[in-house]
Amino acid sequence: LTMVSPESRSSVKKEPATLASTPHDVSSQQGEKAGEQRIFTLPKLSDFVDRTKPWVLVPDGSLGGYFDWVPEKLRHGPWSIVAVLYLPIITVTIIGGVSWVCLRPQNDSWSWNDGSNGICAKPFSWGWCYNTVAFFWISFVSYKILKRAGIFPWAMYTLWSWTIIWIRHGLSALSPFFPNNQILISCVEYLRFPCLATSSITFLVWNFVLMPGIYYFKRKDPKEKAMFLKRMFSWHLVQLHILNICYAVINCILTSPT
Repeated sequence: LTMVSPESRSSVKKEPATLASTPHDVSSQQGEKAGEQRIFTLPKLSDFVDRTKPWVLVPDGSLGGYFDWVPEKLRHGPWSIVAVLYLPIITVTIIGGVSWVCLRPQNDSWSWNDGSNGICAKPFSWGWCYNTVAFFWISFVSYKILKRAGIFPWAMYTLWSWTIIWIRHGLSALSPFFPNNQILISCVEYLRFPCLATSSITFLVWNFVLMPGIYYFKRKDPKEKAMFLKRMFSWHLVQLHILNICYAVINCILTSPT
C-alpha cells in the first residue's frame, strides 16, 4: 500500500481538471491575443496636436516588422513641439501655393508660356504620346495597388510621390490642347521640382539605404532574406521604387524642357 498525503491527493484530483481545460484555455488565450493584435485604431485628427499620443498609421509604428529597428521613441513619441508645428505649417504652405497659382491675375507680366508651347510636348508628338500612355499605365498600377491594399498605402511618402508623378503626366498630356490656360501651364511647371525631388528621394533612400540595411542587418535567415528580396522586387514595388525615377525624368526633363 502506498500512503498518499492529503496535499498530494488534492493535487491529483485537481490535475485532470487542469489538464482537461488546458487546451481550451490555451486556444482561447491565443485567440484573444490574436484578436488584440488585429485590432488597431487609426489616430484621430485631434491626436496630432497632442505630443503624447502615438502618431502611427500601422500597428506598433512598424510595417510588417521592417521598421522595428527604429527606436520606439521615434515611433511612439512623445514628440517635439517642432513636429506639432510642422504639420499645420506645411499644410498652410501647400494650400497657399495652390491658391496663388489659381487666383493670380491672368495678365500677370510673369508667364510660363509665351505661346510657343515650350513647356509641354506638342500634341501627338512622341513626348505627348509618352505622357498619355504613361498616365494610363500609372493609373492602372495605382488601381492594382488600391485593389490589393486599399487606401492605406497613400499614407506613405512613396505613394504621395507616385501620385505627383501621375498628376503631372496627366496635366502634361492635357496642357498642349490649352496653351493659353495659365493655370494649367503653371501647375505643370510647379510640379516639375516636387516630381523630380520626391522620386529621387524615394529611389535613392529606399534602394541604397533602407532596403540594403534591412536585408543585411535585420534578416539573418537565408530563407527570410530570399522572401524579403522576392517581395521587394515584386511587380508593384519595382514600379514604385525603381521605375518611378524613370517616369519622372522622362516627363520632367525629356518631354518637358524648361
